[in-house]
Amino acid sequence: MAGKWDSTLKQLIKINPQHFVSWLLAGAHYVGELSPHLNRSLDMDALHEVLIDGKQYALHIEFQRRTDASMARRIWEYNVLASSLLGYTIISFVIYLKEDGVVVTSPFVQPHPDGSEIHRFYFTNVKLWEVPKEALTQIGLAALLPLVPLTQNGATYAAVEETVNSIEQLTEDEMTKKELVSLTLVLASLAFSGKQEDQTWLIRRFKMQHDLLHDTPLYQLILEEGVEKGLEKGLEKGLEKARQEKLRDDRTTIQRVVQAKFPHIARLAIETTEAMTDNKQLQDLIVYVSIAQTEAEARKYLDEAIRTATNG
Repeated sequence: MAGKWDSTLKQLIKINPQHFVSWLLAGAHYVGELSPHLNRSLDMDALHEVLIDGKQYALHIEFQRRTDASMARRIWEYNVLASSLLGYTIISFVIYLKEDGVVVTSPFVQPHPDGSEIHRFYFTNVKLWEVPKEALTQIGLAALLPLVPLTQNGATYAAVEETVNSIEQLTEDEMTKKELVSLTLVLASLAFSGKQEDQTWLIRRFKMQHDLLHDTPLYQLILEEGVEKGLEKGLEKGLEKARQEKLRDDRTTIQRVVQAKFPHIARLAIETTEAMTDNKQLQDLIVYVSIAQTEAEARKYLDEAIRTATNG
């Protein structure tokens, strides 16, 4: 799953892989993370070794923001390659984040010209908007809770409040708590509509969590504060002026995040952001550098951003 939500969901799994294993494969036990890199051009979203009744398997997860007509074939290709490399059975899941057209169903079949089948491959689709929110809130697995806003009846203010409260009650480690609350609010921004009242509520909710999230500089808080200041100055002064102000705010946010987390590449962050003029690309980059775990990962995001800005 390329794009804005890729790193966000991968980071969520890393917080507690066993929670995802328990949700998708009842009775399975997490052993360890496996490399999702299959070859020069193919990378899975997540691949983990698990044990089921003492037997070795791998759990493969793909996250999808949008439907893809070629998804079944792609999952089959991933599965076959990973099985060949590892030598044991791969169990594949596709988790769709938001309803967006027709989802390709399982199984994937490759027919023989004579009408028989060459391959028949089964995978499991999880359409979060069809999953009752209680299916995640009542099992006591904190790492799954940020997905609640994307579930059936989960895209409400009350559901998000309940989710944040549950995370705080279930999670003892302060940094994990911060990460889970941050990711909950990130995914709420995807789940909610684009209506002004929803965005206003999110701004207020981020401000309420400011102390908790202070050490994890999640982009929406600073981003939305920038939007709010722009609105206060008055949209009547012109959309272009507001856009330019927002560009400056977003550039400053990225530069400050990189300076705080990876000071050795602060100059690269300045050069990259000054070359960028697209609001959405800057907003995406805020997410990426905020959740980057290493300097190398942050550098990769900056390099990709400046290439896009230059070529675009």
